[in-house]
Amino acid sequence: MNRTLLAFALVFIAFASVAGAQTLPTCYIDTAKIFPNAFVTDVAPIPRTYDAEMINGNPVSGNYLANAVGHYSAVSPGALVSIIGVRLRSDGWNSAHRDVSGTTKIDGIEVLVNGVPTPIFYVGHRLDNNIYSIAADEFYIQIPYGIKGDTVSLQVRHSPPTVESSCVGNLVNLQLARSTPQLLRNGDGVIVQAQDRVATVYGSGFGDLADSLFPAGKMSEGPNPLRDPASFQVYVGGQLASLNYIGLAGGFPGLYQINFEIPFGGDTTVTLKVGEKVVDTFAARF
Repeated sequence: MNRTLLAFALVFIAFASVAGAQTLPTCYIDTAKIFPNAFVTDVAPIPRTYDAEMINGNPVSGNYLANAVGHYSAVSPGALVSIIGVRLRSDGWNSAHRDVSGTTKIDGIEVLVNGVPTPIFYVGHRLDNNIYSIAADEFYIQIPYGIKGDTVSLQVRHSPPTVESSCVGNLVNLQLARSTPQLLRNGDGVIVQAQDRVATVYGSGFGDLADSLFPAGKMSEGPNPLRDPASFQVYVGGQLASLNYIGLAGGFPGLYQINFEIPFGGDTTVTLKVGEKVVDTFAARF
Protein backbone atom coordinates (compact mmCIF):
# COMPACT_ATOMS: atom_id res chain seq x y z
CA MET A 1 0.00 0.00 0.00
CA ASN A 2 1.49 3.39 -0.96
CA ARG A 3 1.75 6.26 1.52
CA THR A 4 -1.27 8.13 0.12
CA LEU A 5 -3.55 5.12 0.43
CA LEU A 6 -2.17 4.31 3.88
CA ALA A 7 -2.80 7.85 5.10
CA PHE A 8 -6.35 7.76 3.68
CA ALA A 9 -7.00 4.42 5.36
CA LEU A 10 -5.80 5.71 8.74
CA VAL A 11 -7.97 8.82 8.45
CA PHE A 12 -10.98 6.68 7.50
CA ILE A 13 -10.43 4.32 10.46
CA ALA A 14 -10.11 7.27 12.86
CA PHE A 15 -13.28 8.89 11.47
CA ALA A 16 -15.18 5.62 11.67
CA SER A 17 -14.14 5.21 15.32
CA VAL A 18 -15.33 8.72 16.23
CA ALA A 19 -18.54 8.30 14.27
CA GLY A 20 -19.18 4.97 15.99
CA ALA A 21 -18.75 6.55 19.41
CA GLN A 22 -21.22 9.30 18.51
CA THR A 23 -23.89 6.82 17.32
CA LEU A 24 -24.28 5.08 20.69
CA PRO A 25 -27.95 5.24 21.76
CA THR A 26 -29.12 7.56 24.51
CA CYS A 27 -29.62 5.95 27.92
CA TYR A 28 -33.22 5.97 29.16
CA ILE A 29 -34.79 5.11 32.51
CA ASP A 30 -37.96 3.70 30.97
CA THR A 31 -38.67 1.45 28.00
CA ALA A 32 -40.86 4.15 26.47
CA LYS A 33 -37.69 6.27 26.14
CA ILE A 34 -39.24 9.35 27.67
CA PHE A 35 -37.00 9.94 30.68
CA PRO A 36 -33.26 10.23 29.89
CA ASN A 37 -30.74 8.36 32.03
CA ALA A 38 -27.13 9.26 32.86
CA PHE A 39 -28.20 12.91 32.62
CA VAL A 40 -25.65 15.46 33.90
CA THR A 41 -27.21 18.57 35.43
CA ASP A 42 -24.15 20.30 36.94
CA VAL A 43 -20.37 20.22 37.02
CA ALA A 44 -19.07 21.63 40.29
CA PRO A 45 -16.08 21.94 42.59
CA ILE A 46 -15.85 19.30 45.32
CA PRO A 47 -17.36 21.16 48.30
CA ARG A 48 -19.01 18.24 50.09
CA THR A 49 -16.09 16.10 51.20
CA TYR A 50 -12.57 15.36 50.11
CA ASP A 51 -11.81 11.66 49.98
CA ALA A 52 -8.05 11.81 50.38
CA GLU A 53 -7.18 9.81 53.49
CA MET A 54 -3.82 11.44 54.15
CA ILE A 55 -1.87 14.51 53.11
CA ASN A 56 1.78 14.18 54.07
CA GLY A 57 0.79 11.99 57.00
CA ASN A 58 -2.09 14.19 58.15
CA PRO A 59 -5.70 12.99 57.87
CA VAL A 60 -7.88 15.34 55.84
CA SER A 61 -11.15 13.43 55.58
CA GLY A 62 -14.10 15.82 55.57
CA ASN A 63 -12.27 18.77 53.99
CA TYR A 64 -13.45 20.37 50.80
CA LEU A 65 -12.36 22.54 47.87
CA ALA A 66 -14.74 25.48 47.74
CA ASN A 67 -16.33 28.17 49.88
CA ALA A 68 -19.82 26.94 49.05
CA VAL A 69 -21.70 24.74 46.63
CA GLY A 70 -21.19 26.26 43.20
CA HIS A 71 -20.81 25.26 39.58
CA TYR A 72 -18.15 25.40 36.91
CA SER A 73 -18.47 27.25 33.64
CA ALA A 74 -14.86 26.26 32.97
CA VAL A 75 -12.50 23.46 33.96
CA SER A 76 -8.73 23.09 33.60
CA PRO A 77 -6.18 20.33 32.98
CA GLY A 78 -5.75 18.10 36.02
CA ALA A 79 -8.70 19.58 37.93
CA LEU A 80 -10.80 17.48 40.30
CA VAL A 81 -14.48 18.05 39.61
CA SER A 82 -17.83 16.75 40.78
CA ILE A 83 -20.46 15.68 38.27
CA ILE A 84 -24.05 15.84 39.54
CA GLY A 85 -26.97 14.37 37.67
CA VAL A 86 -30.05 12.21 37.26
CA ARG A 87 -29.59 8.42 37.30
CA LEU A 88 -25.88 8.64 36.59
CA ARG A 89 -25.65 5.14 38.03
CA SER A 90 -27.43 2.08 36.74
CA ASP A 91 -30.86 1.23 38.18
CA GLY A 92 -30.78 -0.72 41.43
CA TRP A 93 -27.27 0.33 42.43
CA ASN A 94 -27.58 1.75 45.91
CA SER A 95 -24.06 1.58 47.35
CA ALA A 96 -21.26 4.12 46.96
CA HIS A 97 -17.98 3.14 45.32
CA ARG A 98 -14.60 4.78 45.96
CA ASP A 99 -11.41 4.01 44.08
CA VAL A 100 -8.13 5.97 43.94
CA SER A 101 -6.27 3.51 41.71
CA GLY A 102 -6.81 5.58 38.57
CA THR A 103 -9.49 3.29 37.13
CA THR A 104 -11.63 4.71 34.34
CA LYS A 105 -14.55 2.31 34.79
CA ILE A 106 -16.54 1.33 37.89
CA ASP A 107 -19.22 -1.35 37.42
CA GLY A 108 -19.71 -0.51 33.76
CA ILE A 109 -19.83 3.27 34.34
CA GLU A 110 -17.43 5.63 32.55
CA VAL A 111 -17.10 9.41 32.25
CA LEU A 112 -15.85 10.55 28.86
CA VAL A 113 -13.80 13.73 28.56
CA ASN A 114 -13.64 14.69 24.90
CA GLY A 115 -14.75 11.15 24.15
CA VAL A 116 -12.01 9.45 26.20
CA PRO A 117 -12.62 7.72 29.58
CA THR A 118 -11.10 9.64 32.50
CA PRO A 119 -10.24 8.47 36.06
CA ILE A 120 -13.19 8.11 38.46
CA PHE A 121 -12.68 8.33 42.23
CA TYR A 122 -16.23 8.24 43.58
CA VAL A 123 -19.61 7.06 42.30
CA GLY A 124 -22.67 7.26 44.55
CA HIS A 125 -25.28 9.50 46.13
CA ARG A 126 -24.59 13.22 46.43
CA LEU A 127 -22.32 13.95 49.36
CA ASP A 128 -23.92 17.28 50.27
CA ASN A 129 -26.83 15.26 51.74
CA ASN A 130 -29.13 16.61 49.04
CA ILE A 131 -30.24 13.06 48.21
CA TYR A 132 -33.89 14.04 47.82
CA SER A 133 -33.09 16.12 44.75
CA ILE A 134 -34.03 14.66 41.36
CA ALA A 135 -30.34 15.05 40.55
CA ALA A 136 -29.30 12.75 43.40
CA ASP A 137 -26.16 11.10 41.99
CA GLU A 138 -22.58 12.35 42.06
CA PHE A 139 -19.25 11.32 40.52
CA TYR A 140 -15.74 12.58 41.29
CA ILE A 141 -13.43 12.64 38.29
CA GLN A 142 -10.18 14.23 37.17
CA ILE A 143 -9.80 16.23 33.96
CA PRO A 144 -6.75 14.84 32.07
CA TYR A 145 -3.49 16.79 31.96
CA GLY A 146 -2.34 18.13 28.62
CA ILE A 147 -5.84 18.55 27.23
CA LYS A 148 -5.98 21.16 24.45
CA GLY A 149 -8.52 23.50 22.89
CA ASP A 150 -10.99 26.13 24.08
CA THR A 151 -13.74 23.77 25.24
CA VAL A 152 -14.08 20.34 26.82
CA SER A 153 -17.00 17.90 26.65
CA LEU A 154 -18.21 15.58 29.43
CA GLN A 155 -20.53 12.60 29.02
CA VAL A 156 -21.48 9.52 31.06
CA ARG A 157 -21.40 6.12 29.32
CA HIS A 158 -23.04 2.93 30.61
CA SER A 159 -21.77 -0.44 29.41
CA PRO A 160 -22.77 -4.08 30.02
CA PRO A 161 -23.30 -5.97 32.28
CA THR A 162 -25.20 -3.27 34.19
CA VAL A 163 -27.21 -2.41 31.06
CA GLU A 164 -28.20 -4.53 28.06
CA SER A 165 -26.12 -2.51 25.60
CA SER A 166 -23.81 0.50 25.73
CA CYS A 167 -25.50 3.89 25.85
CA VAL A 168 -24.60 7.49 26.68
CA GLY A 169 -26.10 10.41 28.55
CA ASN A 170 -26.28 14.03 27.49
CA LEU A 171 -23.20 15.91 26.26
CA VAL A 172 -22.05 18.82 28.47
CA ASN A 173 -19.66 21.38 26.99
CA LEU A 174 -17.55 23.65 29.22
CA GLN A 175 -14.82 26.20 28.64
CA LEU A 176 -11.26 24.97 29.06
CA ALA A 177 -9.13 27.36 31.12
CA ARG A 178 -5.42 27.30 31.90
CA SER A 179 -6.21 26.97 35.61
CA THR A 180 -9.26 26.94 37.91
CA PRO A 181 -7.70 27.00 41.39
CA GLN A 182 -9.62 25.94 44.49
CA LEU A 183 -7.92 25.76 47.90
CA LEU A 184 -8.50 22.93 50.38
CA ARG A 185 -10.57 24.06 53.37
CA ASN A 186 -12.24 22.71 56.47
CA GLY A 187 -14.72 24.23 58.91
CA ASP A 188 -12.05 26.65 60.17
CA GLY A 189 -11.03 27.95 56.74
CA VAL A 190 -8.15 27.26 54.37
CA ILE A 191 -5.83 24.52 55.65
CA VAL A 192 -2.35 25.91 56.26
CA GLN A 193 0.61 23.85 57.49
CA ALA A 194 3.69 25.77 58.66
CA GLN A 195 7.14 24.61 59.69
CA ASP A 196 10.55 26.34 59.78
CA ARG A 197 9.21 29.58 58.30
CA VAL A 198 7.67 27.80 55.31
CA ALA A 199 3.89 27.41 54.91
CA THR A 200 1.95 25.01 52.68
CA VAL A 201 -1.58 25.22 51.27
CA TYR A 202 -3.30 22.58 49.13
CA GLY A 203 -5.79 22.70 46.30
CA SER A 204 -7.02 21.57 42.91
CA GLY A 205 -7.15 22.96 39.40
CA PHE A 206 -3.70 24.58 39.27
CA GLY A 207 -3.14 23.46 35.67
CA ASP A 208 -0.69 21.48 33.58
CA LEU A 209 2.55 19.99 34.88
CA ALA A 210 6.10 20.41 33.61
CA ASP A 211 6.06 16.64 33.10
CA SER A 212 3.81 16.48 30.04
CA LEU A 213 3.58 12.67 30.24
CA PHE A 214 2.28 12.42 33.81
CA PRO A 215 -1.12 10.65 33.66
CA ALA A 216 -4.36 11.69 35.32
CA GLY A 217 -5.46 9.40 38.15
CA LYS A 218 -1.93 8.78 39.44
CA MET A 219 -0.63 9.91 42.83
CA SER A 220 2.62 11.87 42.77
CA GLU A 221 5.49 10.06 44.49
CA GLY A 222 7.85 13.05 44.54
CA PRO A 223 8.18 16.66 43.40
CA ASN A 224 6.17 17.27 40.24
CA PRO A 225 6.19 21.00 39.52
CA LEU A 226 3.66 23.09 37.67
CA ARG A 227 4.41 23.99 34.06
CA ASP A 228 3.47 27.66 34.56
CA PRO A 229 4.27 28.61 38.18
CA ALA A 230 5.08 32.23 37.36
CA SER A 231 1.39 33.17 37.14
CA PHE A 232 0.82 32.28 40.84
CA GLN A 233 1.59 34.80 43.58
CA VAL A 234 1.10 34.58 47.34
CA TYR A 235 0.89 37.72 49.49
CA VAL A 236 1.31 37.58 53.27
CA GLY A 237 0.00 40.72 54.95
CA GLY A 238 0.23 42.47 51.58
CA GLN A 239 3.87 41.46 51.12
CA LEU A 240 4.80 39.24 48.17
CA ALA A 241 6.11 35.91 49.50
CA SER A 242 8.76 33.73 47.86
CA LEU A 243 7.39 30.48 46.43
CA ASN A 244 9.59 27.44 47.10
CA TYR A 245 7.41 24.94 45.25
CA ILE A 246 4.12 24.73 43.40
CA GLY A 247 3.05 21.41 41.93
CA LEU A 248 1.54 18.07 42.85
CA ALA A 249 1.33 16.88 46.44
CA GLY A 250 1.19 13.29 47.62
CA GLY A 251 -1.86 11.63 49.13
CA PHE A 252 -4.44 11.90 46.34
CA PRO A 253 -4.41 12.19 42.52
CA GLY A 254 -4.87 15.74 41.31
CA LEU A 255 -3.97 17.33 44.65
CA TYR A 256 -1.56 20.30 44.36
CA GLN A 257 0.39 22.22 46.97
CA ILE A 258 2.05 25.63 47.24
CA ASN A 259 5.03 26.12 49.58
CA PHE A 260 5.76 29.75 50.40
CA GLU A 261 8.12 31.51 52.80
CA ILE A 262 6.64 33.24 55.85
CA PRO A 263 8.07 36.79 56.03
CA PHE A 264 6.91 37.45 59.62
CA GLY A 265 5.01 35.81 62.45
CA GLY A 266 1.67 36.55 64.11
CA ASP A 267 -1.87 36.97 62.84
CA THR A 268 -2.10 38.04 59.21
CA THR A 269 -3.98 37.67 55.94
CA VAL A 270 -2.84 35.52 53.04
CA THR A 271 -3.95 36.18 49.46
CA LEU A 272 -3.50 33.86 46.47
CA LYS A 273 -3.53 35.49 43.04
CA VAL A 274 -3.23 33.99 39.56
CA GLY A 275 -2.23 36.74 37.19
CA GLU A 276 -4.29 39.75 38.22
CA LYS A 277 -7.16 37.69 39.63
CA VAL A 278 -7.55 37.13 43.38
CA VAL A 279 -8.35 33.44 43.89
CA ASP A 280 -8.68 33.39 47.68
CA THR A 281 -7.97 35.48 50.78
CA PHE A 282 -7.84 33.92 54.23
CA ALA A 283 -6.67 34.54 57.77
CA ALA A 284 -3.63 32.70 59.12
CA ARG A 285 -1.45 32.65 62.22
CA PHE A 286 2.27 31.94 61.85
